[in-house]
Amino acid sequence: MQPKTERKDPPKPHKPPLKKNVASSAPRQQQAASSRENTGGAAASADPNVINRYAAQLAAALRSRLRYPDAARSQEISGVATIHFMMQRSGRIISASLVRSTGNNILDQAALATAAPGTALPPAPDSLPKQQLTFTVPLRFSLR
Repeated sequence: MQPKTERKDPPKPHKPPLKKNVASSAPRQQQAASSRENTGGAAASADPNVINRYAAQLAAALRSRLRYPDAARSQEISGVATIHFMMQRSGRIISASLVRSTGNNILDQAALATAAPGTALPPAPDSLPKQQLTFTVPLRFSLR
């Protein structure tokens, strides 16, 4: 009879613990959303207050362009459309898409028209280092 030999697995290499990114768990304070992902990493190196103020400025600029279509107004149709857009730091809009529909095509098209590619918004502050920025903004159509 042969003695049993115990097999021992080689020791596993030590992995350092993962670091938790505190900035990604912060709650949103503005309706216009920006995140480290949306700004291509700019949020990681930029002051969050600067990003929030700039996002609010962009949202206000888009809302000032928002035109309630007569066809929707006459039918008393209202709703909130959420648009997502990419822009250059100069303020020129590169692309825009609808993230959440109002449920009405006329209002959705009016929301997208506020961020038509080629139009301009206020330029990015110097403290935001990225060349392209992405934001998501809700636009409300209300009869009041």
